Amino acid sequence: MKIRPAEKWYTYFVESSPKDQLQPRLHKRGYAKSGDALPFRVPHIFNVETGETKAPSTELFASQYDVHGLDWHNDSRSLLFEYNQRGH
Repeated sequence: MKIRPAEKWYTYFVESSPKDQLQPRLHKRGYAKSGDALPFRVPHIFNVETGETKAPSTELFASQYDVHGLDWHNDSRSLLFEYNQRGH
């Protein structure tokens, strides 16, 4: 998977009374606001014998929120992946 990274933004919250300690605990979570750039993922296939690289056209998943679930078929003829469209 080739990934074009994007700047990460975070939101913080304090757990005031954790069950396993007396002191409060600070938590951090990634938070992308509407319109923020997101990482752009493109699956690639590499032929280790020849060094050849193949990548699909990104036209059908250009408005992606996430790409995941890579599944290489047993006959080596195809690669399946799922993407979540941004703003659906």
